[in-house]
Amino acid sequence: MWSKCKRFFWEIGIYVVIAGVSSLLLIRYGISAYRIEGESMAPALLPGDRLFIVKTLAARRNLNRFDIVVCKLQGETNRPIIKRIFGLPGDRVDCAYGRWRINGKPTDQAIGGGCGLPSPQAWIIPVGHLFLLGDNQRYSRDSRSFGPIPTRLITGKAVFRYWPPARVGPLPKH
Repeated sequence: MWSKCKRFFWEIGIYVVIAGVSSLLLIRYGISAYRIEGESMAPALLPGDRLFIVKTLAARRNLNRFDIVVCKLQGETNRPIIKRIFGLPGDRVDCAYGRWRINGKPTDQAIGGGCGLPSPQAWIIPVGHLFLLGDNQRYSRDSRSFGPIPTRLITGKAVFRYWPPARVGPLPKH
């Protein structure tokens, strides 16, 4: 009898350890939650919105223009930022007279506030870098101020809003 009881608790213990390690690995390397705190991505993302972020290597390698990503900037606060990918490696991104262009072509991307720059500017995006913009440029600190960022600083790709209930669903792609 004692050996059956001992075996039962041993097996339960193993399952608890496996579940715990699996959960930690999923949170660390798979999916995590993110809460929007500022207005830099309004109206697509509003303060208080809660998102699922996919952190797998595959998600970070499969980044496309206008995807929403989370990144950790070097020398910045410990709080990661969330922005939209606007320029890809090799692109020429410029803004003049309130209008954004990618490789010389005007973009239909709905970005609030025009360029938010005092004079026309252009950036060539180096290999291994991305140009990130907030949708609400009046309130966004983004690649306009810190330049293109290395892709290695991308910690995940935002894929799904789970809060508030009225706005649950996949994130908008412009």
